[in-house]
Amino acid sequence: YSEVVSFAKKITQYGAAQDPKKYGFALPLAVSDVWEYYADMPLSQAGIYHFNYDTLKYEFYKQKPILEMYIQLDKDGSIFPGALQLDNDPARAQFSEGNIGMMMAASWDVGVFNDQFPAKIDWGVARFPTPDGKLSGKSVLDAAYDSLYVNGMSSPEVQKAAVRFLEFITSVEEQVKYYEGGYGIATMSDIVAASKNPSQKKGIKEFTDLSNDDIYPRWPPEVELEGDDRYTVYNAILAGRLDLDEGLKDLDKRLNDALKQAAEQGKFKLEDYRIAGWTPTKPNPNAYKK
Repeated sequence: YSEVVSFAKKITQYGAAQDPKKYGFALPLAVSDVWEYYADMPLSQAGIYHFNYDTLKYEFYKQKPILEMYIQLDKDGSIFPGALQLDNDPARAQFSEGNIGMMMAASWDVGVFNDQFPAKIDWGVARFPTPDGKLSGKSVLDAAYDSLYVNGMSSPEVQKAAVRFLEFITSVEEQVKYYEGGYGIATMSDIVAASKNPSQKKGIKEFTDLSNDDIYPRWPPEVELEGDDRYTVYNAILAGRLDLDEGLKDLDKRLNDALKQAAEQGKFKLEDYRIAGWTPTKPNPNAYKK
């Protein structure tokens, strides 16, 4: 993280004399799920995760190191202005224009920088930074978590059409086109095997190396939380309206209290999510069944 801070500061100092000005880092805090990509996923590589499947407790206090990095970036003036109002597309557009030096990204951003907002600068891909520069954990491979619900549609014909569309879009043939076009990675070996011309688009090659990636277990169901949610808390910390340690401690307490209360009310069985001895250094997707 110290290197990120150092290089972001150098880029910003250089960019101060440019027109338009250049900044070292982008932090699009207007995005509702920004902290999943700017805290959760980067920290997983460092062996730091926000939920403990052994103790069944949220542990957002462990995310302090990356928040300290962002606080320092902000103090140095290295973050692109207006972070609290900055959405992801404007941030990506500014990166493509060459006005932002570094930003967190996912595999689908390769298509953005090649096609949606074609980059006017040379750019490259590196793994997320870690506090000490070492890979102590596994990157989160976000795959197959979403579901398609068709039972609420108006007629059986519409339901069948929705299922046919799902079968079409997830077919090997269509997924090969998606993979070869450089719009995302392939997590199934048969898709890779059927690809005769893997994409040569800039940036995709680095994302196709899944040797340090793994599928993590699902979080317990969302609970009704009293007070501000995690995204609001983190934004308040970055804006200097909330103390870092106090904010994280209070967030964990409220989340774990709400989790316990929901389980006691019979909304779900918390024990269904327990994985004895679980550690983010070895997420092991075969260790959980529910």
